[in-house]
Amino acid sequence: MSNWKRLASKIVYQNDWKTVHEDEVIRPDGRSTVYAWFETPPAVLVVAVNDNDEVCLVQQERYTTGNLSWELPAGNIDGADELPAAKRGLAEETHLHADHWERLPGEMHPFIGTAASRSIIFIATGLHQVRGEVPQSEETITAVRWVGWRELKEMLKTAVITDGQSISALALAGLHLGQIK
Repeated sequence: MSNWKRLASKIVYQNDWKTVHEDEVIRPDGRSTVYAWFETPPAVLVVAVNDNDEVCLVQQERYTTGNLSWELPAGNIDGADELPAAKRGLAEETHLHADHWERLPGEMHPFIGTAASRSIIFIATGLHQVRGEVPQSEETITAVRWVGWRELKEMLKTAVITDGQSISALALAGLHLGQIK
């Protein structure tokens, strides 16, 4: 039960991926304020692990930072079920499909202070190249790379991987798989 009280709410911007709200609220301490927040469709992140125990990363050009970013394959659920969305995201971004899928328990809230957004993590194994036509990704993938867990830990320690959702998903998957202790 929340101790926040919403007095009024308005949508200040909306597109296919995001809705931005401004709410007039009474905070738990009794003060009035305007709280801006956004909502996005739920997302899936895929920790694809090959037979050599390497994880698939994709490099994307990100407009918001102006940099290339190493990330896990991901996608929006967009009203579909979680697993089909994960399969679609993996295929679109890496041209791979997996024979085995495991959903990690729970969900992440990657922007908990500013957004109503949640992310689901899947581990994909038994990987194969997709045969035939692959749906076009909306992302700007510039490279696909396989990385062992030792190198992944180093990439995390040295901030080579800076995407918060990928960092969280790698940590949770690494704990689940016994790769991070």
